[in-house]
Amino acid sequence: MAIFNFVFFKIIAILLNVIIGFLAGKWSKVDRDSIAGLLFYFIAPIVFFSIPAHTKLDLHEISIAIVTFVIASALCYLSRLVFKRYWQDATQNILAMAAGTANTGYFMLPIAAKLFDEYTLSLYMMATIG
Repeated sequence: MAIFNFVFFKIIAILLNVIIGFLAGKWSKVDRDSIAGLLFYFIAPIVFFSIPAHTKLDLHEISIAIVTFVIASALCYLSRLVFKRYWQDATQNILAMAAGTANTGYFMLPIAAKLFDEYTLSLYMMATIG
């Protein structure tokens, strides 16, 4: 029960930040395109490449990224085989891509940053970038 409380309160703090940001964006009339550009071109590369820079590159760490890439690629390919039965347009490609990536960076990175130490977080980022 202690582990559940630890994880629950860490995730609740992240979700409260999301809600506060959403409400601030609604009330202050912030331009969506300017924030998206700032996030995509400036903030995300700093976060995604500064965390793995702190890890040592042994075969063990690189193999985690390779295994994650193979699993995500296989999931993407298998889901495309399933989705092409139902959609004949580009929707099958979008769904297959979503099945392979699944928002591991933008959604799970804050949770992983709260739960893990710096070394484990760097391994997670190596697997995400992989």
